[in-house]
Amino acid sequence: MKNMSKIVLIIIMVTLDAAIIRLSAQDKKGNTTWNIAELNQSPNYQIISRKNGVYGIIYKGSMYNGNKSDVFAYYCTPGILKGDRSLDKDLPAVVCVHGGGGKAYIQWVKSWAEKGFAAISMDLRGYGPDSLRLPNGFIENDFKTPYFTCNENITNDWFYQAVSSVVYAHSLILSFKEVNPQKTAITGISWGGIITTLVSGLDKRFKVACPVYGCGYLYKSGGMAPQIKRLSELAQQRWKDQYDPSIYLRKVQIPILFVNGTNDNYFYLNQYSDTYKLVKNKDISLRVGLKHGNLSAWKVPEIQNYIADKLHVPNSIVPIQIKCVKVQEGRITALLSTNVKNAYLNYTLDSIISPKAQWVEQKINLENKIINCEIPLDFKICFISVEDEKYNRISTELYYKK
Repeated sequence: MKNMSKIVLIIIMVTLDAAIIRLSAQDKKGNTTWNIAELNQSPNYQIISRKNGVYGIIYKGSMYNGNKSDVFAYYCTPGILKGDRSLDKDLPAVVCVHGGGGKAYIQWVKSWAEKGFAAISMDLRGYGPDSLRLPNGFIENDFKTPYFTCNENITNDWFYQAVSSVVYAHSLILSFKEVNPQKTAITGISWGGIITTLVSGLDKRFKVACPVYGCGYLYKSGGMAPQIKRLSELAQQRWKDQYDPSIYLRKVQIPILFVNGTNDNYFYLNQYSDTYKLVKNKDISLRVGLKHGNLSAWKVPEIQNYIADKLHVPNSIVPIQIKCVKVQEGRITALLSTNVKNAYLNYTLDSIISPKAQWVEQKINLENKIINCEIPLDFKICFISVEDEKYNRISTELYYKK
């Protein structure tokens, strides 16, 4: 009987392992884990509140525990904000994706509406506006999000549900007559940045993306890597093949602005630079000392400016371009597309990439639109960053000492 039990157990394990491997192989064949044709359909929804210049909405997401999931979101437009829906015509729109431990944020959608956008911010943890779980919302235990849980049924994975809910939110606002379908953007913070990075390659309807902090290659380094390494080998492989954003970035065509700080606790610079190298049409905004958090990210001015420019919003500012960058013989040189307010050389002498690295931000004296400055011979990583009159910051790629 013992031998028979062992044989049954082995058969079960092999069957489960084969299922996981089969699921993992989907992306290698060019397919996706998600049924994008289904997610591109506008979900059923109902408006549950109209107050403080914002609509509260519940819409249907993907199948979860045998039922269509419920997702709560805030939605705002200039017309909703001012109580005059006649103002809402041909609006650019943005999908706002919160970070770990976050929720749907009223102020986030309001801030975009004040700038002339339609905006939606959804809760990805299964809660409504009162922080109580929705009847068919995602289930957390003790308010802890199971970011890396790999269930036998992948539709019960938090990450699967979160990505589905974001794409459905995009489908929802595209169904609103006030939104211009050729002018939609996505931005997200931390875990929302991870999702934004992935969705920019999954949902081809977006015209521009701006992930903040979050990136791909989560299994390589950074604050997420230890959690992934605690998974079984097969679950780790499943994450890499199905969920890591690097899988989806390789064919991205839309412009992406990657925003991060040099010392982020969760997303290290090596995985960050490996991520942006996958994208041809990209810009970078790195800041020494940028703290990790929703409020810190909302205050970064280039996010709104970059999205406005790429969606051709009137009176937007064209981002600065840094061209012909060369690092050689103790100097870094570059050409700028326009005059700038400030320019900085940023470098570290620390050889270990970590949040504890000491960075120097040194102001550069410009000669017209030319950068030509000395860098320490013993630098380990360096980059240039420049600011326009509105303090929108654009940076070069990271340059590592050879």
